[in-house]
Amino acid sequence: IDSGQKVCSCNVDKHWAGNDLCEVDKFDDMMVRLQSVHSDFYQTVAIDKRGTALKRTWVVAEIAQAQRDKLQQKIETCIPIRLVREDIKSQVLKMDVRNCEASNPADTDMILAKIADKDQYNTELRLGLMKSIRPNFVKM
Repeated sequence: IDSGQKVCSCNVDKHWAGNDLCEVDKFDDMMVRLQSVHSDFYQTVAIDKRGTALKRTWVVAEIAQAQRDKLQQKIETCIPIRLVREDIKSQVLKMDVRNCEASNPADTDMILAKIADKDQYNTELRLGLMKSIRPNFVKM
């Protein structure tokens, strides 16, 4: 496979998104399946102290899928809320799904194509994140 991406040197065959044998691009099917089997299934979004996880394409994709499915989401931070720096809060308010990144740019294109209303996605994600940072946060 010559995708221009660095891959590990193990002897396991590599399969990129879009290939039937690829596992990473099947999460939306898995989320639908889990919801049908477990009525109390929900998504936990874990946020690192810099908020960089929220810029990763596959994290964006999972959050978008949960929004499409109207799945309950719980947002967790890795540090106590009272210790979240103000720049993280302002970064959350400026987040835009169109700026997400992946090792493989084709993954970003594929995932962004699945998000019909990117502005609505941004609004819902920002609101959820701000509520996790400031529990009484209501309006942006």
